[in-house]
Amino acid sequence: MQEEGFLDFSALLHCGVYMLLRSGKVVYVGQSKSLCARIHTHYTKRRGERGVPRQVGFTKKVYVGIVFDEILVRPCMLSELDGLEMAMIKKYQPKYNIKGIPGPPAMALEMLIDLMPGSLVGKMPPRPVESQWRRR
Repeated sequence: MQEEGFLDFSALLHCGVYMLLRSGKVVYVGQSKSLCARIHTHYTKRRGERGVPRQVGFTKKVYVGIVFDEILVRPCMLSELDGLEMAMIKKYQPKYNIKGIPGPPAMALEMLIDLMPGSLVGKMPPRPVESQWRRR
């Protein structure tokens, strides 16, 4: 049933991927098993009612939230959440997403080379030996 002037929000009752937009540009992509609750959380943080306070200076507290003016929702199967979310993050590269951005390497390149078998690396020149003498 569709009544004139009403919108169908049934998709919010299921799991899915959502995009928050600001002035027509995607600023955040997320996923949730409960879209309605997750979007409500973003909304209250945006308005500063129950957001996460961050101390600025000695007295002023600023509520952290993503400012948005439009929401797009795509319901999907639970097994599709991760793949669809990552695809949208890679496609739009939103300002506030950290999930799709590669982080720094876990270890230095030299350490990684030392751990590799010699046949993969080839013959490496010997490392120079640091002198052990001290000035007296």
